[in-house]
Amino acid sequence: MPYNERKMKPMVKYGMNMRLASLLVICLAFLQTAGLHADEKQVLETKVLSLHMAQRVAVAALHACDEMGYQVGVAVVGRNGNLVAFLRNPLAGPHTIDISQKKAYTSASTRVPTAQLTDRRTLNFADRLITVQGGLPINLGGYLYGGVGVSGATSEDDEVCAQVGIDAIKEDIEFGD
Repeated sequence: MPYNERKMKPMVKYGMNMRLASLLVICLAFLQTAGLHADEKQVLETKVLSLHMAQRVAVAALHACDEMGYQVGVAVVGRNGNLVAFLRNPLAGPHTIDISQKKAYTSASTRVPTAQLTDRRTLNFADRLITVQGGLPINLGGYLYGGVGVSGATSEDDEVCAQVGIDAIKEDIEFGD
């Protein structure tokens, strides 16, 4: 056997053993991580705020502000931040459209009332976040459904109206009607 052929055979054998060893390590790593996550759910269930419920929140909040003498815009978003319902008094300023939606989005995405964020101006760098009171998360029965934002009244009254909107569906959500 020529000298070159003798050198090649061990190299081929070594290369095949290395591939086999690498494959074995990958398989063991996969099996180990699969075992770690075996007790986790493979499918996650979510609850979505229906259009009907979102409209009820918006109507109740708008009505509460109307009774207090304010012309406002009310936005309701789902847990993903997408707009589900929006109502605006025809006499409300055009700025109430954008601001109420940002308040609802901020409260849903941060999961806290926007009043808790008023001192965190650093959040204003994000395009859709706003740190002005008047947005509340719709957190009922221990589950986040989304957020509601009101704009056009005083900041405190915006929040009062938003809470009236949430209270309008609270029993139905928590008691499963």
